[in-house]
Amino acid sequence: MEAGRVASRLIDRPPPGRILKQPEGPVDLYTPGELQRRASEEEESSSVSRYAWLALVLGAAIQGPALAAPPPPAVSVTVAPESVNLARSYLGQSSKQVKGKLSNFTAAGGTTNNCADFVSAILEQTDGLQGHYINVRALESALGKQGWKPVSAAKAQPGDVWVAHDRAHIELVTEAGGQSTIGSSNDRPGHQKIIERSNWPKSGVYYTRG
Repeated sequence: MEAGRVASRLIDRPPPGRILKQPEGPVDLYTPGELQRRASEEEESSSVSRYAWLALVLGAAIQGPALAAPPPPAVSVTVAPESVNLARSYLGQSSKQVKGKLSNFTAAGGTTNNCADFVSAILEQTDGLQGHYINVRALESALGKQGWKPVSAAKAQPGDVWVAHDRAHIELVTEAGGQSTIGSSNDRPGHQKIIERSNWPKSGVYYTRG
């Protein structure tokens, strides 16, 4: 068969409900362009000519199947480090209740002043710190000696450590940007529980593991 041509017998469009059968006998050779031209010539005398119908069929075959839609973009998911997950497992509990559940946590301050005790115990259990510290300044000093380095709030990541400027409080960072933390904090005077706060703190010093 000549390249670029298609074999087809001139077929009238079948009435509704009839099955299209393959024509018998010799067939005529037409290129898609010739079919379109013949279809245009007969459009004036017939609303749906045999050439127009055949051209539509061939056109669909030439175009092929529709292209599949592109896959949706991948979604990035941030996985919290082990230290954050461990700290969150004590959310809502008073610091005194945590004693006996969290290894190395002593609740040295009784019902309050247990922030360093809690952060230190969390880091020890998740291999982020050696030794136990119940004082903020002592814990901060140990972090520096064990490879933790200061970082800006904008670069702080979950699992980093936040220290108040006056060294009166310390917590773990839970969200990128350092504006969400978790720790043993006062929920009322003289009483602390494990709390996670967003849009806080407004200032302080951040440390990341080197």
